[in-house]
Amino acid sequence: MKRSTMQRTFALYAISIAALFAAANLANAAQPSVCTPIANAAPLLHPDALVLLGEMHGSQESPRFTADLICAAATRASVILGLEIPRDEQARIDGYLASHGTADDRSRVLTGAFWTRPMQDGRSSQAMLDLIERMRDLRTQGRDIRIVALDRATGDPTDRDKVMATRLRAAKIAAPKAIVIALTGNLHNSLAPEGASAPMGARLRNLMPTALTVSYTSGRIWACMPDCGMHAIDGSKKSAAAWSIELEPASIGDRRWNGIFHVGALHASQPAVADPHAPPPNAETGAMPIY
Repeated sequence: MKRSTMQRTFALYAISIAALFAAANLANAAQPSVCTPIANAAPLLHPDALVLLGEMHGSQESPRFTADLICAAATRASVILGLEIPRDEQARIDGYLASHGTADDRSRVLTGAFWTRPMQDGRSSQAMLDLIERMRDLRTQGRDIRIVALDRATGDPTDRDKVMATRLRAAKIAAPKAIVIALTGNLHNSLAPEGASAPMGARLRNLMPTALTVSYTSGRIWACMPDCGMHAIDGSKKSAAAWSIELEPASIGDRRWNGIFHVGALHASQPAVADPHAPPPNAETGAMPIY
């Protein structure tokens, strides 16, 4: 075979191989995100559902559980995710959801005051940022998902539960057939007590929400109790499979929920933006065990 013919043959072969790799990469990119199944979740995920998840801030597990629940919900209807994040961050979150998710796109989200404030209480953890990223990724798969930042704006003295209930109610009314799922602290999503200081969940009772509080076996979270850092936390001795939902009334003191979501052992998620002046992580007990 002549040299020029060999060169042309090799070039065509190389182009063919490159095309095959490109096709394979495109096919892989089109695959939907893998969702970990959640036992007993299906009955909750009907169009017009309102599900209130109550977590202990600063774990890896609750945001991951939320992402998996939304991953399943988004195959049935459009989904709205409410997060305990100040409304000041809404534009940055919207921008990131519509972006390609590059390092620059992510850095723009993290410039917000919420992510860089001195008191990092677990709501601005790496796991929460990863939850937002999974929503962006699901949107690239064609899922109809948006995020609503529920918390009051910085400097707003209005009661936080009132603000969050108002914003979540507005989102629900604006999209009555959507599945609305909110992740907040488990005191905010409680259905009781009622009255002037009622939590967010109690203020939404006429919308017939399903409020679930988190159950874990033990582990660590990143929280402010009162020092901000890594804290050991006691959990439930109740035997239950992780990544499952139990629709059985639950209560602690005057707080009430429709059921429990089980996540197994907790692993701390540190702030998405590290504070160089923060004290070294500690391991203190003291958080209230929830089932």
